[in-house]
Amino acid sequence: MCNLYTSLYVAISVSQHISVYSIGLGPTELLLLTLLAIILFAPRKLPELAKALKESADIIRREASGSAEKSSVEDKERALKEVAEKLEASEKQEKKKRRFF
Repeated sequence: MCNLYTSLYVAISVSQHISVYSIGLGPTELLLLTLLAIILFAPRKLPELAKALKESADIIRREASGSAEKSSVEDKERALKEVAEKLEASEKQEKKKRRFF
């Protein structure tokens, strides 16, 4: 019986670790999924399953933040190139003006 309580605690803590609103599941759905997992998987396997689920969620979160960082770096590089091009164009115009005066 102790293993059942431990398994339930692990499953609930993992379910709270995942943002329920980002995947469209509310607390009721998560409770039903937890109970279904307890019924389907033996209490011995549930902690392993919860650990694997947590690791998967961490990997997904890291990958999502990594791609967001890459896109923001690319946006900044693009903006810097545009500013550099504008600066070069204005320098060329200044040189042309100096030639006439």
